[in-house]
Amino acid sequence: MAKPGESVLLLSYPVQAGPSPYRSISPIFVRESAESQYVGYDEIPAQMSPRLMSVRALDHRHHIVAADVVQGSQLGSLASGFLPSATYPICTSITHVGDVTSGGSIGHRS
Repeated sequence: MAKPGESVLLLSYPVQAGPSPYRSISPIFVRESAESQYVGYDEIPAQMSPRLMSVRALDHRHHIVAADVVQGSQLGSLASGFLPSATYPICTSITHVGDVTSGGSIGHRS
């Protein structure tokens, strides 16, 4: 997390880049002096746990097939339930996880 007064770079991130009515681009901030990057697979970053999050799951046409709002601490179980399963056999990705209170985009998983 950037400290007050620290320089950050404002970049664009294609949250939903596929041809869809839900196509969107979101801003992200990157610390200019960052010396390392966060790399996490199959884990939920700790800063997401206390937040109220929205999650959208999409099919191969980039259409929403499932969506929910949950506490960040419940993201793992919700996401694993959204990925291809008997309930959502056509879901191909969890494409958008956003902080409900700020409207910000937090992550993308294909």
